[in-house]
Amino acid sequence: MFKATDYHPVVRTTDIDFLIPKLPPKTVSVDIPALMEELGFHNDYSSDGWLTLHKPELHVEFLWPRMGPKDDKPIEIKDWGINARPLRHMWLLRDHQIAVLYKGMTLTVPHPVAYSFHKLIIADRRTKPEKQAKDRAQAEEVLLAFRETGDRKMIHEFFDKLSKKDKSSVEMTLAKMPLLDGLL
Repeated sequence: MFKATDYHPVVRTTDIDFLIPKLPPKTVSVDIPALMEELGFHNDYSSDGWLTLHKPELHVEFLWPRMGPKDDKPIEIKDWGINARPLRHMWLLRDHQIAVLYKGMTLTVPHPVAYSFHKLIIADRRTKPEKQAKDRAQAEEVLLAFRETGDRKMIHEFFDKLSKKDKSSVEMTLAKMPLLDGLL
């Protein structure tokens, strides 16, 4: 998508978050932790019950789109042997995806603009300043590259899909990001 731009992400991560958009069919049963253990991962359950699969160089978590009242209880997916962490605003990532080819594999990932708006919405809700800065930096890199492609219409289409409250969050975060001045 960004082949004609100078996009080179400088923010790196050691975790992979898998969004589980809905409960899997009962016909699909697999012990994910056991499979991951064969690859050198070990299970780590937080005090709240979240499952994270760890390797020294990589961490894997499972996420669930949380809707309605706040409920932080893990969503148990018995047929996969995992539980998922419910988080708000995941609908942006669930409902707006693209397929990309990477090293011979087709991966489904969030649309870059949806991903960026998600980061802008959650950035100021983070308690740790370094996480806020990382979210802003990730959104900024992607939106600058996307703006460079010349498709500002797509940015406006995604913005228009947001609730009034989420639009306000995006605008307040963008106000702290001078490189994205005039984006909307």
